[in-house]
Amino acid sequence: MQQAPISKYYASSTDIHEIKTSGQSRAEWIFNLEDADKDYFAIIHEMEWIIPQLKKMLSMRASICYAVVSSTVPFQVTHIDGENYFLLIERNAFYNLLTLSFRIHTLPKFSEHLGSSQIPIESSCEGLFLLDIIKKFLANPINPQEAFAATKSSVVYQSAFLFIMAHEIAHISHGHLIFQGSEDFKQFALDEEDKNLTFRTLEMDADSSATTNVFAMMEHLIGVGLDQWAKTMDVDKLAAISFLRAQYITGIYTALIFSDACAKSFLPVKHPISYARFLTSLRLLTVVLYKDIGEEESKMPETLRQSLVDAFIELSGGIEHLGHPMASNMMELPPNNSEPIYHYDALGEAIGLAQLEPLYSRWSRIRPLLEKYQLGGTLAPATAAPY
Repeated sequence: MQQAPISKYYASSTDIHEIKTSGQSRAEWIFNLEDADKDYFAIIHEMEWIIPQLKKMLSMRASICYAVVSSTVPFQVTHIDGENYFLLIERNAFYNLLTLSFRIHTLPKFSEHLGSSQIPIESSCEGLFLLDIIKKFLANPINPQEAFAATKSSVVYQSAFLFIMAHEIAHISHGHLIFQGSEDFKQFALDEEDKNLTFRTLEMDADSSATTNVFAMMEHLIGVGLDQWAKTMDVDKLAAISFLRAQYITGIYTALIFSDACAKSFLPVKHPISYARFLTSLRLLTVVLYKDIGEEESKMPETLRQSLVDAFIELSGGIEHLGHPMASNMMELPPNNSEPIYHYDALGEAIGLAQLEPLYSRWSRIRPLLEKYQLGGTLAPATAAPY
C-alpha cells in the first residue's frame, strides 16, 4: 500500500476550496497534495524547509501554507481570512527558474567564479539582447542532472527561489496585504498614479527584505554545512565559503533576471523598473557584506555583476547587443556620428537610483502605519522626507 505524502505546510483540501472561491487567486488549477507530490515533488521539497526557516527567522505570527498551481502568474500570495496566508507556486515557473539557475551556474566564462565546471552552449546567441538569451535558455532548458554533476551544488537555484519566496512572504510579514485592505490605504491611493506609487514602494520594501533574508539564511547555512560543502567541492574551507557566497549572490541576480524575462512590460507601473530592483539588491548586499563580513567581501556583488555581464557579452558578441542596464547603464553618442558607445559607470547607477527617491519618500509616510499591521520581520527605517 502506497504511503500518503507527508507535508506540514501544503494547503488542505478545505484550504484549496477556500482559495478557489475567494476570487483572489489567478490560478487556473490548484493541485492537491497527492498530485503535487507525484508530479512536482521538487517544489514540495524546497517549500517544506523554506517556510519554517523564514517563519523562525522573522518571528512570524501568521499561518503560511502553499500549493502548486497552474496559473498565468508565476508566484502569488493570497490572504483568505485572519492570519491565514497561502503561497501559490506555478508549476512551470518553478522548473523554469530551476533550469535557468543551473544554466547560469554553468555558463562558460562565468562558472569558474562559482567554483563549478562549465557546460557549453550548443546554439548561437550572436547579436541577441540579454533577455532574449534568457528566453532562449528557458525555451531550451539545460538538463538539471547534468548541471548538478557539473556544479556539485544547488545553491544558485535555491537562492533564486528563496529570494522570490522571501519577497512574497515580506508582503505578509510587513503587513502589506492587511494594509492594502485597510482604511489607511485610501490616503495613499487618491488616484491611479498615487496608488501605483504606493504599490511600487511596497514592492521595493519586499525586494529589500528578500535580499537581506537570503543573505542571512544562506550565510547561516554555509556555516552549518561548511565541512560537507568543502568536501563535496573538493576545496579548502575558505575557498568553499567564497564560492558559496558567490553562488547565492548569483541566485539573487538570477531571480531578478528571471522576473525581467517573465514581465509583460519593461516599464511596469506597480513595480520599480528592473534596474532599480537590481540596484536595490546590489547595494544592500554590498552594505550587509561590508558590515557583517568585511570590506573585501563587499566588493563581490559588483565583481559578479561584471563577470556575469562579460559572459553574456561573450555569447552576444558585444555589450552593445545586450540592451539591459545591468550590462550597460550609459550610452554616449560621439560627435562624429559614429556608433554609440555603451558602458557601465557610477553616473548610470546614480540615474537608476534616482528612480527610487519617490519611493523612499512614500515609505516614510507608510512605515509608521505598517507597524500596526506587521506580523514579523523588521521594517526598514525611514530616511527621506515624507511624500
